Amino acid sequence: MMRPPTATEVLLSDDGDRILEGSITNFFVVRRKDECSYEVQTAPVSDGVLPGVIRQLVIKACNSLGIPFREVAPSWADRDLWKEAFITSSLRLVQHVESIQVPTSCEKLHLKTWKDVSWLEKKFEGVGFITTQIQEEVVSRARAEGCPISSIIR
Repeated sequence: MMRPPTATEVLLSDDGDRILEGSITNFFVVRRKDECSYEVQTAPVSDGVLPGVIRQLVIKACNSLGIPFREVAPSWADRDLWKEAFITSSLRLVQHVESIQVPTSCEKLHLKTWKDVSWLEKKFEGVGFITTQIQEEVVSRARAEGCPISSIIR
């Protein structure tokens, strides 16, 4: 598995465009639908992603906060419409994504080192408003359901 040395997670795709999940996390984007509306997207379980306890809390949080949510694998081709991105796991709960790097070509990728590969990058500007709302709701729900998260959340 090739990744730049500063990467903390590897995202998985079945076709080079649709992002399914991370190697140990679920992956979400906040995607612009039109001029002033957004929806949260994550790959559906039917695509083979793990359901994840925190993933389920994110879905519940979106529903209770009135944030539009759709189970569809985020498309790398639509990255210009992505406003925010975050990953979830039982260790990280909800963690915003600072940037995503993808090789410009997968041709002969197995013969190269990360230094020999050129990368496309999508950067995000800090923790977004929608991610923050979801994060707060997930923490609240996790505590209400008796999850021992005090050591994770400062």
